[in-house]
Amino acid sequence: MKRTALSLCIIVALLTGCWDVIDIEDRGYIIGTAIDLKERKGEGAYSLALTNQFVIPGNMTSAPGEGGGGSKPFTNITVDGESLMIINRKMGAESSRLPFYGHLKMLVVSEDIAKEKDLFAGVLDLFIRMQEMRRDIKLIIAEEEAKDVLSVEPDIEKIPALYLDALSENSSKTMSMLAPVTVGDVHGFLLNHHSYALPMLKKKVDKLVQYEGAAVFSGKGNKLVGSLNDQETKSLNLVTKPFKGGTIEFEMDGHPSVYELEFSKPDIKVKTKDPQSISVEVSVTTEGSMAEMFGSKSLINEKEISKIRTILTKKLEDQINALINKLQHELNADLIGVNSVLEQKHPDIWKQIKDDWEQGEDLFSQVDIKVKATAHIQSVGASDRASDGGGKE
Repeated sequence: MKRTALSLCIIVALLTGCWDVIDIEDRGYIIGTAIDLKERKGEGAYSLALTNQFVIPGNMTSAPGEGGGGSKPFTNITVDGESLMIINRKMGAESSRLPFYGHLKMLVVSEDIAKEKDLFAGVLDLFIRMQEMRRDIKLIIAEEEAKDVLSVEPDIEKIPALYLDALSENSSKTMSMLAPVTVGDVHGFLLNHHSYALPMLKKKVDKLVQYEGAAVFSGKGNKLVGSLNDQETKSLNLVTKPFKGGTIEFEMDGHPSVYELEFSKPDIKVKTKDPQSISVEVSVTTEGSMAEMFGSKSLINEKEISKIRTILTKKLEDQINALINKLQHELNADLIGVNSVLEQKHPDIWKQIKDDWEQGEDLFSQVDIKVKATAHIQSVGASDRASDGGGKE
């Protein structure tokens, strides 16, 4: 009898299904989220504004820019509060559907939040802990209010968050853009107390946005400590990863010229015997062709090609040295990965100095870093030059 009763209880439990299942029709699918700092309330206390971009499936068939507000395939809802979890609960009261983050693509955080010590890490805590959150959510910093970024009006995309997502993928062909950084990536940086950089967005006057430069975060303070401009971001890309595509502008005898990059390969070598003697060589090798050149110089002439290589090499070394100088003496942020090389190649030394690398004795700022660039010119184009300048060289 007891066995029969137990069996019946198990069968009834299985037939009831999952107690917390929510029908698809009742979910509010969020694809973009923005977080702004509304008010500072004292030491460590803040009022935040959370903006979620909900998809409206019934309006997805209308063309971008068509119709009035009712035809938009999305809606933005903003709720204020001191805790993102509480704000999220309030969001459910203002939307006819329960917020669901399982399809979230973009998380935009304002620069004001990023500047506050430990607040940025605190804001990310919800997105790291919640089970429905994916670790591949792309994270970007807005120069002004983050919620404004989710209100842009692109002509080629129906939903602003998808427009931002598509723009971020252009980083593989644009040297002045950082590659997308995910919530999972930043979680790793925070756990290891490593400095890192995030893509920055700036809103333009024509209701669009532009990725421009990078926001630099300190590993020791978990906050924004500065930024890189387009040129510094380009140099950072060159020294941290192989790159295909992009251009390098330089002057040849006072005339503007363009070197089209086909491939670049960086390398970082660290030599050390003890914590007091660390030397670093950063080398970058590029291959490319002359895409544009003004003036009357002949590129068939080997002397001219050699001269171009010399100019290009100096240009690259000057730009990379300028970046490293800023990282060492202004931002004190090892974005080029010397710490990773030390940890992998010299683990015993790294254990001794890791607590003083970007804090304490600030050893990173004292390390001697040499830069070496090599520029190869594979071709000069289909024609030597458009004009001979009125005479032969």
